[in-house]
Amino acid sequence: FYVFDSKTGSINIKKNFSSFLKPILNNDFVFLISKNNLMIAMDLQSGDIIYSYDLSEKVANFFNNKKKELIIKNFYMINNKIFIFLENSYLIQLDIKSEVDKIVKLPSTLGSTPIVVNNLLLYLNKKNNILLIN
Repeated sequence: FYVFDSKTGSINIKKNFSSFLKPILNNDFVFLISKNNLMIAMDLQSGDIIYSYDLSEKVANFFNNKKKELIIKNFYMINNKIFIFLENSYLIQLDIKSEVDKIVKLPSTLGSTPIVVNNLLLYLNKKNNILLIN
C-alpha cells in the first residue's frame, strides 16, 4: 500500500499490505480492508496504523459464535459509519472507531452500488427492484 505526494509524485508512505477494495478516505485517515480481511485504519499524515483487526473475528464476537470466513463485496463510509456489504446479503455497520453497531440481513442480494438518501439505503436487487432499508 502506497501513499504518494500529489504534487511531486514521491512516496510518502509505504506499507506491506494490499487492499482488494477501493480504500475510503475520510479527513486525514484512510480505511481499507486487506486481502486477508483485516480492517485497517491509518493516519495519512504520519502513516501510523490506528487499528487493525480481523473482521471475521469481530463478527464472531458480536454473535458469540465461531469465526467464519467472510466474503466481502464492498464497503462505504455513510454518515460517518462504515458499511460493509457481504456476499451473503449481510450488512455490517461499524462506527468510526471500528466497533460493531449492528449486523443485519438484507432482504435481497445487492445488484447495484447502494446510495443513501434521507437516511434510507437504496439499491437495486438482482431483479432490479428498488429496496429501501433503514
